[in-house]
Amino acid sequence: MVFVIGSGTWNEETAQVVHDDIIRAAKEICQGPWAMVMEIDNWHLATPEAGGLIKACSEWCRANKLTHSAMVASGSQLKSNILAAMLAELQSPGHQRKRFDTKADAMAWLAESGF
Repeated sequence: MVFVIGSGTWNEETAQVVHDDIIRAAKEICQGPWAMVMEIDNWHLATPEAGGLIKACSEWCRANKLTHSAMVASGSQLKSNILAAMLAELQSPGHQRKRFDTKADAMAWLAESGF
């Protein structure tokens, strides 16, 4: 499982670092299906330039067997909606994405899903 904790506003440079870190971590576990938990309570959104890198990372992850993504955003449906809209065009069969108010709820869902 890969854990991402988003904070602040992501510009292109920050998004590149996150992109590279996610791929580096995922390469160690992507031989089979894997999951990602994204905690975005302290994330303040992304610049348009960062959006392309976020999408590229998402494409790489799904091409490399990511099957479950859990977004944790305590009461922040707006942030979840914005991130989901950025990634909506990348929705693919075999990939499930859900939003949770707590990390515990996200982890319970992933455990039920075999992670």
